[in-house]
Amino acid sequence: MSTNVRGVRSLEHHVELMQAARSAMITGIPPRAELGPGVLSGELNDHRWQIDIGPLGEGWVVPDSDVSWIPQLVKIHVQSPSGGAFDLQTVRLVHRPRQ
Repeated sequence: MSTNVRGVRSLEHHVELMQAARSAMITGIPPRAELGPGVLSGELNDHRWQIDIGPLGEGWVVPDSDVSWIPQLVKIHVQSPSGGAFDLQTVRLVHRPRQ
């Protein structure tokens, strides 16, 4: 029975961590018009989160091209109070800066 209790508690921690990660993605990533390189961080329900936004490699901006979007790598890290962690990487397209 104690093994079942530990297993249930472990699943509860995992669900809490995933919910915190989802909330961080929804509230922490700025809207596309405001998205730019940098590091954002915060805390939700005792879970710490950090979002690191930066270029996805080099060479995406080609001079005199009509490409209006460039990809940005978005790394999300969420840490629970018990020490569990979740990492996610995704790509967001942002408007190319005017030249």
